[in-house]
Amino acid sequence: MGLDRPYDLDYVPRGEALRFLSPGVRLSIADAFWLDTVQYVGDPRGRQRGFEKLYPLVDLVTDLDPGHGYAYQTAGIVLSAQGRLDEADRILNKGMGSGRPNWWTYPFYVAFNHYFYRGDYAEAARWARIAARTPGASPNIAHLALALEVKSGSPDDAVAFLQELRGVAKDEKTAEALDEQYRLALLQRDFARLDAAVAAYRERTGRAPDRLEELVVTGILDQLPPEPYGGRYTIDAEGVVHSSKNDFRFAPAEPGRLQQPARPYVWRPYSPELP
Repeated sequence: MGLDRPYDLDYVPRGEALRFLSPGVRLSIADAFWLDTVQYVGDPRGRQRGFEKLYPLVDLVTDLDPGHGYAYQTAGIVLSAQGRLDEADRILNKGMGSGRPNWWTYPFYVAFNHYFYRGDYAEAARWARIAARTPGASPNIAHLALALEVKSGSPDDAVAFLQELRGVAKDEKTAEALDEQYRLALLQRDFARLDAAVAAYRERTGRAPDRLEELVVTGILDQLPPEPYGGRYTIDAEGVVHSSKNDFRFAPAEPGRLQQPARPYVWRPYSPELP
């Protein structure tokens, strides 16, 4: 090994080749290779050297010590930052099958990879739902899933998802937070439906309706939805739908926000029972 690459590794063994060793020896080897991993990540010349051996290193460490939760998390974040998204998702998926407590962070990071790096809001929303259903997850993850559902054009899915979470809430504080998010999901769903109805009315008549009730009179809608915050829906002179109580809308998916060309994503959840 050259002196100019002190923390590079010529060879990383495969974990299955070492599983015949006693548990204590396996943990000792895992600790040794974890120290190598920390040095490998922290090398100031890492970008010049590349990170080709990071996934094999952490795969080895977690084969020998499946309970090493920090290894999954660290590798997932670093690999994502280096653009090695498939490897990041793969090690995070492996962490989901490790039995670690509070492993909701692993699907949360996968959701972030799809949202931030790939620009895939629908897949990000799916992983956020998995994270939100995981024991120990913050109720705020449900809000993230809601936002991603709306950005992916699936506010109906957001409503159904929050109904499910609300039904299994085990404490009053969580239930209250989910109730608020459920009302917000209903609001986004109604905005989407009313926007589509106004567009249909405009296409039919050449103008926007003066009142939303015209959407019912013309048969475009069977009825106007009740505003979930106790207010009412209105339409302005520009044809934009508003709520009298809460006019908040999630911003649509930003065009051209993909940070790099998307690569085919073929990995599937480590645990087959995950939705």
